[in-house]
Amino acid sequence: MIDKKPRNLILHIGAHKTGSSAIQIFLRRSNPELHKLGWAFAFRPGKRANWGHLIKFKPEENGAGASFTLARPELDALFEHLDKGRRNIILSAEDLFFLDGPEIKLLCEGLAKRFDGISIVCYLRRQDQMALSQWAQGAKTLQSALIFGQTQHIFPDLTLHSLRYLDYATKIEQWSAALPQAHLIVRAYDRTQFPDGNVVADFVAAVGLRLPPDEAPDEVNTALGATTARFIYLLRQNGFTQKQINGIVTSGLLPVTSDKILPSRAEAEAFMDLFADSNARLPGLLGQKFAFSADYSKYPKKAVLPPLDPDYVRDALMVLLADALKQRHAQPA
Repeated sequence: MIDKKPRNLILHIGAHKTGSSAIQIFLRRSNPELHKLGWAFAFRPGKRANWGHLIKFKPEENGAGASFTLARPELDALFEHLDKGRRNIILSAEDLFFLDGPEIKLLCEGLAKRFDGISIVCYLRRQDQMALSQWAQGAKTLQSALIFGQTQHIFPDLTLHSLRYLDYATKIEQWSAALPQAHLIVRAYDRTQFPDGNVVADFVAAVGLRLPPDEAPDEVNTALGATTARFIYLLRQNGFTQKQINGIVTSGLLPVTSDKILPSRAEAEAFMDLFADSNARLPGLLGQKFAFSADYSKYPKKAVLPPLDPDYVRDALMVLLADALKQRHAQPA
């Protein structure tokens, strides 16, 4: 580097459903204060407050799972963006957590050339909670649906893709191997352990930034209710595109429910047993105390998995039909 002054990077890699959107919104809003501290939150102008769009995905031929890679033009645009100044940078994109092996290495090689010190920040949600949240998120994003939504059970069938995602120790090992000098900051996503229950406040404290407190709630990308999510999965199975589904959701045509599907406590504990070895490796890998909560009290004795309400399906289809007819008649002859 020509400039001898050390340049540092805070790389926030997610994971999903851990308040990432709230963190990104706060950081973008706090850029003036960050600039005074010698930092900048890097976001793509005209895009969302993260660089998730540089990760592209290709569904498997059977529709179950997907491969995730870096879009080379977008990666070049990111590096060009980072080369424009000399400030320390905060970079955030929860979709980075979809990446594996060679793609992680490719990104990290470019980052290592541009920064002297790098901290990797990651929040991990207990695997049972992550699987349930990602299933609900699959109603909004095809990526999550491909990994966690191809199941008739409460928990996903553990395919190669879902195992890669939920094996947190191996995932962190890949990032650590790609950036061996990086400082790892890995936190269990547990609101009871956050200042005022706020993940944004926890993030700011974890990375050591002196920023004014955030007054916005960290519930930004809230999940749809189980009935609404299952209806959207039904639409997708019958040929609706993600663009069409997004339009339906954002237009408010669907009644959004707040119900949840829940496994039994025994099922949740059995699911977590599958990741016992991976989770046991995390403290030694990180060189810091790390443990998920052992509280399963929110789960009922018997699983909650009611069938999709036919009345909801009928009413929702009638609303969509009426809107389609309205749009058709509104078009010029």
